[in-house]
Amino acid sequence: MSSANFVVYLMAFICQILMLHIRDVSAGSCWLAVGSNGRCQNLLMTDTTRENCCVGNRGTAWVEEDASSSDLFRWRALTGGAPNCQRCHNSCSTMQCSVGKKCKERNGIPKCVCAPDCHNLRDRHRGPVCGSDNRTYKNQCTMLKHNCRHNNHVEVAYPGECQTSCDTVQCTHNRHCILDQNHIAHCVECSNCPRIRHNSPSRMLLCGSDGNTYNSQCHIRRATCLNQGNIQTAYKGRCQDSPTCDNIQCTSGKSCLMNPTTQRPQCVTCIASMYCGHSQQEIPLCGVDNKTYNNWCALRRASCESGVIIEAKHPGRCEVGLDKRKKYVQTVPHPAIYIMLTILEMEMFLAVLKVLLQNFRESALDLSKFAFRKCFCSPFAKNQSQVKVSN
Repeated sequence: MSSANFVVYLMAFICQILMLHIRDVSAGSCWLAVGSNGRCQNLLMTDTTRENCCVGNRGTAWVEEDASSSDLFRWRALTGGAPNCQRCHNSCSTMQCSVGKKCKERNGIPKCVCAPDCHNLRDRHRGPVCGSDNRTYKNQCTMLKHNCRHNNHVEVAYPGECQTSCDTVQCTHNRHCILDQNHIAHCVECSNCPRIRHNSPSRMLLCGSDGNTYNSQCHIRRATCLNQGNIQTAYKGRCQDSPTCDNIQCTSGKSCLMNPTTQRPQCVTCIASMYCGHSQQEIPLCGVDNKTYNNWCALRRASCESGVIIEAKHPGRCEVGLDKRKKYVQTVPHPAIYIMLTILEMEMFLAVLKVLLQNFRESALDLSKFAFRKCFCSPFAKNQSQVKVSN
């Protein structure tokens, strides 16, 4: 055997060893859970190692088999999961749960479950609380568990149920209640404004929608916060005695509208052909004209078209009674609803993932064939006489 042929055979042997090693290391699939039948369920990833699958504290499981798409379908549709399922963790001794969670073994299966420390809260509120996400929680501990399950950072906005007015809201920590454009109550801190001298060049007088003159936009926001009102900038300059849209000048991009409640003009932003979409997160509003608008944007657009400011009377449709309006202040759904949504989302995710994995596997197969040829693996072909060696 010539030295050139020996080099070719040696390279081919090394190439095959590497290919087998790569296949042995990566040939495995990772799963999210183990079913009651002992089979792996809910595919997480394929072509992965046990170390990569079991990293962290997830309750994952690993199958030492690089399954094809047909195998995955057969396991899921006919056998109830993948066979030869190996749990990543067999006891709580190997599990390290994050803050707010602790390990519990259920039917011999270790799992990190949400268990926030509700006894050592710095500000513990008894009874229902309104969260910063505008949802009413049964108590503060329920809110913490909700944060843990959904990886949120909701804080207590104020004690009691979420309100659509500031009448009964009791804010804590020197915060004050204000209403947003949807008439939803919020507890906020009233910021301090820098003191401005009368002859200061930074002084910019503004007339508020309440008819009072303010030194700056900051002072308008502070007055809104302290007085639980909704004061907006009407126009620049000192407030006039008998203002009308004829004797005030709005800045570029704003139009003058009359406020029928105060009988004062106000400069507002009106965009030509304003488009207002609608989503489930937005709240319908009942205007003072007793018409229902899909959202605040639609109410503003109607104001711009009519030339008169239409204010919101209350959240919800105009024909809805006061008791039924509370549905627009969200409450936390039952955990079963989240479970159903999670299952549906996972089903959609797995369907998309299967297509992506199939495309990836086909691309990877073509790439591996190309790499194999590059590694001079052709001596293992049936007709070895076709091997060409360049000196």
